[in-house]
Amino acid sequence: MTFKTIGMPQWLTSSCTISENVAPFEMPEQPNVFKEESVEVAPAAVIPSEKELAEMKPRDRHVYRLVTRVSAKYFNMNPFEVLQVDYDAELPEVNKAYRKLSLYVHPDKAPNDADAAVAFDVISKAFKMLQDEEELQYAKKVVDEAKHRVAEQNLARLKSAKLSSTPAILEGDALKAAINTEVCKLFAEVEIRKTELEMKEQQQKEELQRAEQRHQRKRKEREAHEAKWEEGRGERVDAWRKFELKKMPRIPPKKSIT
Repeated sequence: MTFKTIGMPQWLTSSCTISENVAPFEMPEQPNVFKEESVEVAPAAVIPSEKELAEMKPRDRHVYRLVTRVSAKYFNMNPFEVLQVDYDAELPEVNKAYRKLSLYVHPDKAPNDADAAVAFDVISKAFKMLQDEEELQYAKKVVDEAKHRVAEQNLARLKSAKLSSTPAILEGDALKAAINTEVCKLFAEVEIRKTELEMKEQQQKEELQRAEQRHQRKRKEREAHEAKWEEGRGERVDAWRKFELKKMPRIPPKKSIT
């Protein structure tokens, strides 16, 4: 089995590097929630089985997939995963998938379901992304990079494989799942990088605002000092004149000659 090497896109090499400490797709432990009255621990979120998911109504199933399941926000960064379309899907397929999903979770169909409204927003965002040509090209580059990484992982497996009945490489559903996971991971990494840049820009903006506020405060203090100095000019002039008069020698009056 051979693999075609896909070069790493330049836009990713400069702005997105996997951190060993970032593992957004691991199932996090549920936090302990205590009730004030009885101090009881709330049970962890129930993860439905495949059979239970299949038996759910379409709306409930998509709400769980897009809103309530653990790590949904990370998988939702992948627009193909959200709309459940192939990575090479054309725009007509994307439009069809969006119309189908939106019918299940549209606010008009479920006016009292807050989770359904959130799911609809997620679907709308993914649809908007794949409709925009620039965003679509960005998403395709992410997919290409994910396929390239999985191909490299398979090559590494082949090199390190020994005689065994267990297949050394990922194939079929396992290969597809690995690519999906890698795509979601890349989208998450770019989003994290984007958030970090936005936070840095916000910090710089706040620092500039604080510097401007300090400058304005000092300017007002200087103007107030100058105004006060100007108000006391008359008093200072009078005091100086009195001082100078005191220094002048006293000349006795001339005596009149009679």
